[in-house]
Amino acid sequence: MTIHKLKEKVASTDFEQHSYAFRRFVLDELRVYIPFASACFTTIDPESLLSTGTVMDKQLEPIHTLILENEHTGSDYNHYFQLVDSSPHIATLHDATGGNLTASQRYTRILAPAGFHDELRAALIDQGKCWGYLTLFRSKDHSPFSQEEQQLVNSLLPAITKKVKRLTFQSTFSPSPNSSHFEAAIMIFSDTFELLSANEAAHSLLSLLREQEQLGEGTFPRPIETLCVKIKATSSSKEEGEIDRWSVCIPAANGQLLTLYASKLTSELLPEQYAVISQNTSPFERLGYSLLYYGLTQREIQIVEQIVNGYTTKQISSHLYISTHTVQDHLKSIFAKMNVNSRRELLSFLNQANK
Repeated sequence: MTIHKLKEKVASTDFEQHSYAFRRFVLDELRVYIPFASACFTTIDPESLLSTGTVMDKQLEPIHTLILENEHTGSDYNHYFQLVDSSPHIATLHDATGGNLTASQRYTRILAPAGFHDELRAALIDQGKCWGYLTLFRSKDHSPFSQEEQQLVNSLLPAITKKVKRLTFQSTFSPSPNSSHFEAAIMIFSDTFELLSANEAAHSLLSLLREQEQLGEGTFPRPIETLCVKIKATSSSKEEGEIDRWSVCIPAANGQLLTLYASKLTSELLPEQYAVISQNTSPFERLGYSLLYYGLTQREIQIVEQIVNGYTTKQISSHLYISTHTVQDHLKSIFAKMNVNSRRELLSFLNQANK
């Protein structure tokens, strides 16, 4: 099969609403063209850039938390957030270090002891937003990833990104007939991320997330693991007065959009603990999430929110301190991106999407 045929296959093959099957398919197909020892494919919340789920080979299980800690603490090469902000959005550890891999703490402390020699990372970017991370690992038995192999992966990224983005939106805004709202889930974790206590809704949520990622009963769902690692890393370096809380929106396979919040708990008598709370995403947040799919800018999202609240062009101009002509220009861009012709069509579309 040629690369052109693979691109067509990526774009046209049908998958379940949730993207897990598609991400597994991508990793299996890539192995035909590029040898690698292990891989993971993570979907993320485009606002927080935190994981909403991961397809990962079993060889990476023992080091996954260490990789997350490396990502959110200190400095190293090819952090994912760096790839999001730079073009091209793909890099290898070998090239970034100029062949001196020992310059990377991730290599010396995590990858090399696990038997890996090089790492290729790519951020999935569409219309300025990131929807996932793709990571390939090569063992010491193989040479570093070549420029040709990087170009091959890079050529596939647009098709892969569009499918991940579409499946994410489809799963979020196409609820199943029997889906219902989740009760608020409350979980308390130790400083080593062991579950100390949880309500019944939390156990249901853990089961749902494990099912989505096809994880075993005792395995930590990636979104919760990433949240806890992030809050632990940032709480140790935060400035006085900063809020010690992070959140992530997770599209659930049953058509729900959930928001998880994580906070650090402190006590004079107990070690640090972490609380993770979930709730059904508010209509306001759900609206903003759906608009990200269409590549709207932050200003355009603000204008749509004003329209949803019933404000006129003149009122929007006053609220946002921009001219009425600028408001009209933004409206033209919004209508074009969302394939509607008027405010009425826009509101009708949003009402359907956010039911």
